[in-house]
Amino acid sequence: MKRLVISGATVIGSVDTLDYVYDGLKLTKIQGDENVEFTYTDSLITQIFHSFDFSNRLDLLDYDDAGRLSGVAVYFASVFSRTIDFVYNEDNTVTYEINNVNDTTPTEWGQITLSQGRPTKLERHYWVFVYSPSGASNSYVVHEVLYYMYDYKKNPLRNVIGLDKITLLNLVNIRMYDGIYVGGPNNVVGTIAGAYTYNEYDYPLNVVRSTTYNKQYFYE
Repeated sequence: MKRLVISGATVIGSVDTLDYVYDGLKLTKIQGDENVEFTYTDSLITQIFHSFDFSNRLDLLDYDDAGRLSGVAVYFASVFSRTIDFVYNEDNTVTYEINNVNDTTPTEWGQITLSQGRPTKLERHYWVFVYSPSGASNSYVVHEVLYYMYDYKKNPLRNVIGLDKITLLNLVNIRMYDGIYVGGPNNVVGTIAGAYTYNEYDYPLNVVRSTTYNKQYFYE
């Protein structure tokens, strides 16, 4: 895949065009409203640098002896900010915690269920803080349960080295899902689903999620 165009209510400026740059089968850059650079050590992605108009972020990735993502140290504007830790269990689940520096409790935690190495269920819990006009604040924990289903089509980045190792990081870093969620002060339950169309080679051309976003994929 060479380009992804995202439009909809979740995108700043309504449209974001992302161009993908490669060195052979390694992804080196994603260029768009947010620029992302990838650094490899052999076949593993060990650094991800995000640059925005107003700031930047650096993720330093660690792996265990089996080559599985075990932890991430996150720096905002060169300042150490938080950690993300993964623990692999014998029942094909992965538990994780996100801890901000100087906080005494995790800001997010949960469990990912795997089937044949792919995430099929994500149970997550995270704090939300609501501020009133007077400055007073209230907080509650959101509980989400998300399910992922797969067809026999192809991932547009299926041949890129190292991306399959960081699937868990993408899950816990992105708030845009296809799945089911449960959360909020009233335990709201809802469904989020995207509809895909594919080309003759079984690669996605387009995915639409209601009025939230539309993604168009371009290849060479």
